[in-house]
Amino acid sequence: LDAVVNFAGVMRGGPLMEMRDKDFHMVFNINVLGTFNVNKYSFPLLKRHDPAFRARIVNVGSEVSLCQVSAGFAAPYSASKFAIEGYSTGLRQEMMFIDNPAHIVVINPGAMETPMNIVGNKGELNAFMLEHTVHCPDTEWEHALRPGQAVAHNYIQKNMRPAILVAEAVFKAVHFHQPPRRFAVNVSYEMRLASVTPQIILDHATALGMKFHS
Repeated sequence: LDAVVNFAGVMRGGPLMEMRDKDFHMVFNINVLGTFNVNKYSFPLLKRHDPAFRARIVNVGSEVSLCQVSAGFAAPYSASKFAIEGYSTGLRQEMMFIDNPAHIVVINPGAMETPMNIVGNKGELNAFMLEHTVHCPDTEWEHALRPGQAVAHNYIQKNMRPAILVAEAVFKAVHFHQPPRRFAVNVSYEMRLASVTPQIILDHATALGMKFHS
């Protein structure tokens, strides 16, 4: 194998104190453990003895992990992508101790036109904020879930771009002779601003945003 690219990812969420265990576990099983297992068991198959080419392992983070931004009701996804950053950094450092190491590259996409976002925007499979009221009708957070969904929907609608941009980044990660450690793709102005904003301000801004949409 010349390269391994870890693209599988899902998003689930809702109030952390009421979330079903299976939803939280699914996010980490796919987004984090999936990456761990694919890399571990494909590593022996990587082309590591060609002096003209170094194998590549490409892990997919997110703009939220690049900017270290999390938000209420979407914390499992953010936490899983933060984990990918820590995993990738550790793996990159471990490669420095072996002969013929693989390049470790992280791709950080923003909102892209993928089924996860497109379907979620239609209020179907990934509209987890509203789904939460179905399996937890007595939720204490009912007044915040609908405006939270509206904030997420508006953000994705505004910032979503064609997925081909991520495919181009993957192509570069695999084919560049010396790929960078990271490709940021369609990271929004809002995310970049949030990355330099004190957390206490972000907390209050999130609450105000949801009240505005209620």
